[in-house]
Amino acid sequence: MKKRIISALIIFALSCIMVGCFGEKEATKSKNSEKDKPPNELKELQNEIDEVVKNTMKKDWTASLTKTKDIQTTWNELYPDLQEKGIAQESVDGFVDDLNTLSNSLIDMTLKLPKEKQQQGGNQEQGSQQQTTQQGGGQGEGGQGGGGTNQEQSQKASSQPSNQSGGGQSEQQGGGEQGGQGGSQQQDQINKDPQKALEKVDPTVDLNKEELSIVRNSIELQKHMNKFVSLFNVQAPGDLYQLKYLLHDINISSKEINWEKVNSSMKSTLNLWGSIEPKALEADKNLNLQLKQSINEVEDVVREKNEKLIGMKTKTSLELIEKLIKSFEEK
Repeated sequence: MKKRIISALIIFALSCIMVGCFGEKEATKSKNSEKDKPPNELKELQNEIDEVVKNTMKKDWTASLTKTKDIQTTWNELYPDLQEKGIAQESVDGFVDDLNTLSNSLIDMTLKLPKEKQQQGGNQEQGSQQQTTQQGGGQGEGGQGGGGTNQEQSQKASSQPSNQSGGGQSEQQGGGEQGGQGGSQQQDQINKDPQKALEKVDPTVDLNKEELSIVRNSIELQKHMNKFVSLFNVQAPGDLYQLKYLLHDINISSKEINWEKVNSSMKSTLNLWGSIEPKALEADKNLNLQLKQSINEVEDVVREKNEKLIGMKTKTSLELIEKLIKSFEEK
């Protein structure tokens, strides 16, 4: 009897120990999972970098400069979490250097804007004054020679009242038709705005060397996101962010006519996509197929050295990557 009681007590004690250990493991696991959860600042930094890239491509230098200040603030808030995760100092220094380079280039470009605007404003004002002077002169000449003309018009008006009335109606109809045509032409100009069309297809196609350099500085920030994201437990593979950087690099390098760099980034893109594709297939089969085809089309135009189409093709791939990231996050 005593043996049974002792055995029961031993079994009970062992059960308590096992349950306690299991509970402790679950608590530790839950705590670690919460600890590995990415901070909100990481997503904010991603979005702000994407925005500054878009703004520089649109040549909106003041908005880009303001956004770099937001990036600086978010970076400072994110840094303690990165340090706790053991971020390499080399990665920290690299991001700070690239952010400083971008900020400097945007400050320089923004400082040029007031002078350019003043010069443009002066030219417009001078042209307006000349136009006013010409109009005034024309009105004066018309006033001097108007006496004889008015008398002739009065005589014609008294002798042909019905014709005058008919002529007035014709003029009104003609004016209405001209007004309608003018409105239609204006709408056509809005619909065919070349700048809007270029922004939709490839906003980098008409950038000069200095502007391309600033866009280059902005996309350099994206190459760091893979290292930051990989430190946390996130749904989307960190390599997707590196893929974004490589596609941007292909486009900008093609505009710089640096085909050696284009080919190098294209090769890295294909290798990286090979490692991402199995995960992308699980996340969204349709998006996986779309992105795979899109990257193949980028490769085709790279092979042709067609820098105009490279911008459009990479833009399509980047849009699909954003959709794929969202698909991962919603799982």
